[in-house]
Amino acid sequence: MTETVPYWERCKDHIASDMDTEDALKQARSTLKHFAVFLKERDLEPENVEALDILSYLNKLKNTYTKVTTYNMYRHLGAYFRALEIERIIVDNPVDEAEKEYDDEIKPDEWSTSNPKKVEEQGESVIELDSDKIDQMVREADSIRDKLIIQLLRDTGLRASELCSVTVKQIEEGREHRKIENIQIAKRDGAEKTVYYTNRTDSLLTEYLNVGRKRYKPASESPYLLVSLRSEQIHPNWLNRIVRQTARDAGVQEIMFTDAKGDPRYRYVAQHFRSNFAIKYISDGGNVEFLRQMLGHADLETTEEAYLSFKEKSIRESYRDVIG
Repeated sequence: MTETVPYWERCKDHIASDMDTEDALKQARSTLKHFAVFLKERDLEPENVEALDILSYLNKLKNTYTKVTTYNMYRHLGAYFRALEIERIIVDNPVDEAEKEYDDEIKPDEWSTSNPKKVEEQGESVIELDSDKIDQMVREADSIRDKLIIQLLRDTGLRASELCSVTVKQIEEGREHRKIENIQIAKRDGAEKTVYYTNRTDSLLTEYLNVGRKRYKPASESPYLLVSLRSEQIHPNWLNRIVRQTARDAGVQEIMFTDAKGDPRYRYVAQHFRSNFAIKYISDGGNVEFLRQMLGHADLETTEEAYLSFKEKSIRESYRDVIG
């Protein structure tokens, strides 16, 4: 395939930061050459791509490739348009817009494995994070908004999608008692929960609401707490990227293992802050039913299986360290 990738030289370093290995970057370029052919067939430039064009391309991929290949190519496309956004070549990211407008059809989490049911049955990953390294992430974060994201994930155990849905009104109504109420629980239609946060997070909230948030142009019209330079609501994928990149910039990121597709799996990602919150809460003697409510689990058994078993394992390991 001889088609060139538009703006490759300007974007390749940004894309490389998402790919992590040289081989992954080469695969990304191959995908983008394939996408360049798609654009040429439709007489499109990257600046003119819309959400519907992304959907059309993904449907083409799904009809041609396996789920795993489609997932990887979709990741490459997302990295490309994020790079175009960073370089100010585009204003609105069509990949993000496509996920918002066609969320019933675009479900990348379901493509990442040939057996989605097996992944669901495995439940939540139980990963513990280093508190000092989280502190380092907060210190090194690029902006007060990014500091707040790290600290809220640490304090609340919210999923990325749940945190992105929090509004300024919810924050203001709960400020006196440092809590966020009426949060819509992901994957449970109509269910809501309440979470709490620390004094440190409250101080970051004050700085963000009074100064930091106002620097983002969409903030004046947005009801959401977390906004970006071009969008009135941060997308969960972008929030995850902020977390991963902040960990890398802070020098604390770790590769835990490489999966079957050859992709690295990182320790400091948004979903692991959720399990870290639960581990800390249980280890400090918290009530498991209260934890269930804060995590938004539908039943107590889910919480007990994930986190009480972890506590028992931790107790055994501590005993062996002391007794031998």
